[in-house]
Amino acid sequence: MEHLVRLTWLEKVAAPQGDDSGLRLTDLGCALLRDAETEEESDEDISVVVLGREDPLAYPILVGQFAAAGAGLLVDPYLKLADLHTIVVSTQLTRLLVSRKAPNRGVVASMEAYLDSQSLARPIEVRSSSKLHDRVLIADDGDVLTVGTSLNGIGKTTMVMTPIPSPARESLRSEYERLWSEATLVGPSPAEEEADEEPDSGSSPEAGEPSGGGDKA
Repeated sequence: MEHLVRLTWLEKVAAPQGDDSGLRLTDLGCALLRDAETEEESDEDISVVVLGREDPLAYPILVGQFAAAGAGLLVDPYLKLADLHTIVVSTQLTRLLVSRKAPNRGVVASMEAYLDSQSLARPIEVRSSSKLHDRVLIADDGDVLTVGTSLNGIGKTTMVMTPIPSPARESLRSEYERLWSEATLVGPSPAEEEADEEPDSGSSPEAGEPSGGGDKA
């Protein structure tokens, strides 16, 4: 519930009697609830996902949600190296955006080495930015979902994964595409195309052959 308070969907209020405080919907929370109640069709792929603390299935369920996003973009400022590996082998996400702030420099360095490995299971691009705060999943079909907890925090606290309705969805997608375009490449390193180019046989002699044009003595 603390996550919903931070999202300003709920607010704490004093109980009518006693010292305990209670919770009530904010105006934003009421609007989202009305939107959910008027939706005629239910789609499991875009429904709110709640993963409880100490739930042994929380991690695989979240990875499954990432896999359902197809070739999308995951924004997770403090993603760990082990979680990057899980994403590579268990999802089809093609872009990851992580933090490049000082506390995360060691992790970013380890990701750089991992992404340049010849044994990398499949292509995936990681970039880093110092302007990240929230965790967001942008699916390849355009859906945008907030992710309440980093992968490394799953099972330690309750996590809520929430789809963002239009027009906020389009605004968030545009903002994170901008951050992606401005971010620093972590890996893999760009391929050196020049190293693969064959020399022009008419412009330079073969190794071991004389460079002169006259006949040999």
